[in-house]
Amino acid sequence: MTRHWTCAAALDVVTAWRAGGHVEAEAARATRLARLSRGDGVVCYSARTSRGGRPLRAFTALGTVADDAPWRVGADGPWRRTVVFEVAAVVAARPLLPVLAVAGASVEGEERWASPFRRGLVELSAGDFAAIAGAMRDGLDPDAHVIGRAVRDGPP
Repeated sequence: MTRHWTCAAALDVVTAWRAGGHVEAEAARATRLARLSRGDGVVCYSARTSRGGRPLRAFTALGTVADDAPWRVGADGPWRRTVVFEVAAVVAARPLLPVLAVAGASVEGEERWASPFRRGLVELSAGDFAAIAGAMRDGLDPDAHVIGRAVRDGPP
């Protein structure tokens, strides 16, 4: 059964993940990545452009898990999962919130709306993943109607 996940990381980190074809967890956190299975969908959420950088609050990468287990970089490096990333637009998260179940009651709390996306690796419903992925894919088409807007200064 395919599952769907959101990974939280700053845009510069997500850009490095895309270039390397993986998502990553802290050195001691293989257990979180072990929940992912081959074929699962992954969307990355970036609250900021970099650690301490300007606020972004956008979905910044979309892909599919392409391996069977976490793997480690070196003897004590970070744990990773191989991901095949799609070409997708970076889209602002806030306009999607009314259609996302994961945001739920948090939409009303101005400061708390993004809290579900900031917890590292969080499972999404198929509907939430489809809404986010659809907006990211449609964001590449200038003629498509996209909930919200594409963030133009992010990676393609």
